[in-house]
Amino acid sequence: MCPIELSARAARVPIPVHHDRTRIGTCDLRVLRGTGSLLVSGVLRRAGEQFVLTEWKSTGSNPGPRSFFRNPLVYTSTLVVIGALYVCGVFFFRWQSNRDADRRAAEKLAQEKMANAQRAYESLGGSQFAILNFYVTPSLIHPGESTQLCYGVSNAKEVRLDPPAGNVWPSAARCVSASPSKETTYTLTAVDAQGNTKTATLTVLVK
Repeated sequence: MCPIELSARAARVPIPVHHDRTRIGTCDLRVLRGTGSLLVSGVLRRAGEQFVLTEWKSTGSNPGPRSFFRNPLVYTSTLVVIGALYVCGVFFFRWQSNRDADRRAAEKLAQEKMANAQRAYESLGGSQFAILNFYVTPSLIHPGESTQLCYGVSNAKEVRLDPPAGNVWPSAARCVSASPSKETTYTLTAVDAQGNTKTATLTVLVK
């Protein structure tokens, strides 16, 4: 006898069975073993509660379906996918970091520009009606020489200089040339839209 026990699930070919079940008959069987199978030919008999194969011989083998987890292509493909996801993640993280850095830099630049504009606006008087400055350079000249009278006003509608020295108009920074023959005091008058006035004076020395 052959000590190979078979079950109904082990036999995958037709087996002629007699009704009295005293003898199964001659047949070709496929005996499962692990993940493969063994093809044998012999006589299958009933012995008590078991089926026993006698006078058998091997007619070939079938390795059976390859296990999914033993396929090297599966592991290679998995590693490739993991590597691709890692690389994509690194690039995405760097792209996100660079975009955040650019956004912060742009916000900082915008804030600096706004602060500079506010300082410039305030330095020009802002919404206040005022004479920002009125000065002469040089303040001492000799007869026949000239000097520069410089002024700045904010929110003024009209500007006058007395005694006159060149053309003047509302400006945050303007200079006109003057050539007094003797010591002279100049008066700058600024007038706003409501008719309010502000004045400033300076003296040019001539020696």
